[in-house]
Amino acid sequence: MSNKSFFLYIILLFSTNSYAHLDDHLIKAGFLEKFALFTEWPPESKFKDCSKPFIISVLGQDPIINDLEKIYKHYRINNKDVKIRTISKINEIEDSDILYLTESIKDNIPEIIKYTENLPIITVCDTENCAEIGCHIGFYITDKGTVHFKINVSKMKQAGLKMNVLVLDIAKIIK
Repeated sequence: MSNKSFFLYIILLFSTNSYAHLDDHLIKAGFLEKFALFTEWPPESKFKDCSKPFIISVLGQDPIINDLEKIYKHYRINNKDVKIRTISKINEIEDSDILYLTESIKDNIPEIIKYTENLPIITVCDTENCAEIGCHIGFYITDKGTVHFKINVSKMKQAGLKMNVLVLDIAKIIK
């Protein structure tokens, strides 16, 4: 493992285990940047085009919106300005780089997964078993009250996305 890889691995481990006292939404908001940086995007995606903003879309209502706006107000992902937007319709999804699905829209998750399954958009959800039903990444809270995540590697692959092994090492893998 290279020094850079080791450093990134330590950051990821530190992030998942050491901040149990912080607001869960703030931790999840911070993880979105890690997911973006540790994902290999397909060549046809807009991820490498620095002229376009990195868009994190939130579908539904959730307190995470405030944390996302605070964190990414002056922050860049891949040398791109980050734009946070709340969306309410499925046809607003396509410009997204990350789509965060909230608990408030849990009944619509299967329809949204079907709509996004072949698009290079990382779908992230905090609804129980969302990774098992097709979201790329699903957050969950452990018995100790810490934030962890599951990754559905086959669904990521279907969308042309590939998560770095450093993240996969600390995730629960859904195949």
